[in-house]
Amino acid sequence: MIPLVFYGFKPYIHKGDPIFTTVQDQNIAIFETPQTSWWQGITGVYRDQSNRLWISNTGAGISMIELTSGKITYFDQTNGLPNDFVLNFMEDHEGNIWMGTRGGGLIEYSRNNFVTYSFENIINGDVVRAIFQDSKGNYWFGLSSAGIVRYDGTRFVAFSKDRYPGLVNVRHFLELDDRHLLILTFNGLYIYNGSDIYAANQKYGFENRYQFSDVLLDGDTLWMATQGNGVFRIGMIEWTSSAFLRETFPVIRSIACLKTIEDEFGFVQIMEYPCSIMEKSQPIRPIRVLITQ
Repeated sequence: MIPLVFYGFKPYIHKGDPIFTTVQDQNIAIFETPQTSWWQGITGVYRDQSNRLWISNTGAGISMIELTSGKITYFDQTNGLPNDFVLNFMEDHEGNIWMGTRGGGLIEYSRNNFVTYSFENIINGDVVRAIFQDSKGNYWFGLSSAGIVRYDGTRFVAFSKDRYPGLVNVRHFLELDDRHLLILTFNGLYIYNGSDIYAANQKYGFENRYQFSDVLLDGDTLWMATQGNGVFRIGMIEWTSSAFLRETFPVIRSIACLKTIEDEFGFVQIMEYPCSIMEKSQPIRPIRVLITQ
């Protein structure tokens, strides 16, 4: 069993025996982790610019691996981590690590210290599903069933679901070339235009409000992953849309797609549930599937 796969420099999670498998230059290298139950519950992995891996085990805290030395440091509520239910990570422009939690708000790791931010009094929610920093330095936080909070370093601004009913279960942000912000939710697509937020499903050719889970901007092409409707490829110049579903591409085993990334070789990869990785290059075909045991 392989719980974690790196293709290029991107990690994929698989539960099983605690082994890291790294695929680089078509060669496979294996790094064995400690034989403890902690490594059987990995739920998220993030690699920062300092060559460190941040790994979450929801309910059991996080670990940090320094890849140059192999040193592993564990953090939980017994040694400073404010909340053990970490959902995601993001490194900002200054090298600080931000973490969204399930019910504990936001955590910032800076200068070896943890700082917490609660949104309960701002937007009446503390489950942070998405974190993003735009080119101007603004932070954007997507909260489950509450809305969005923007933070400019000094002031928090809430975009609540009471004012924008569709902003529930925000899962991803993408800054567009025109500095507009694309917002992916489980209730469809939205755009922030610098002053307001509006629905954008029809703009991208969608009649239905799909449960969008992730997006990748690959040149002039958008790859949008959904949980339940496969993957969509959208050409932003000609505004054409292609759907990648099991009916069209039999190698796609699931319509629940979780993640889209582009690796260092220029391949667009899609992670679907359960535990298979699709790899797609330009032109559209062929599709190659990588499946772990």
